[in-house]
Amino acid sequence: MAEIQADKDLLRAEFAMSMRRFDLTVEQLKNKLTNQLVELGKKSDIINRLNLERNELNLERNELKAEVINLRRKVPPPRASARDRGNRGRLDAQKKDPPKTSPLPSSEQSVQ
Repeated sequence: MAEIQADKDLLRAEFAMSMRRFDLTVEQLKNKLTNQLVELGKKSDIINRLNLERNELNLERNELKAEVINLRRKVPPPRASARDRGNRGRLDAQKKDPPKTSPLPSSEQSVQ
């Protein structure tokens, strides 16, 4: 009978040790989960802050684009300089009056 009682006590002790290890493992996993949730919260805050900053920068970019468009409408296009106008006049004249060619072949033109 004492031997059966000793076996029962041994099983109870083994079970108690197994439960203690299980409780420690659960506690470690809870701590790990808590730490991961804290990190996730921090990273979520960073993401939200960066999204806000991106939205502000996009808004500012769009405002600057609109300002550039308005300024381009207000500023007249650059005027050509006198030299450019003179060259353009010659080019326009050449387009209107192409060089006249003789009906004679080139070797006959040199003889004349």
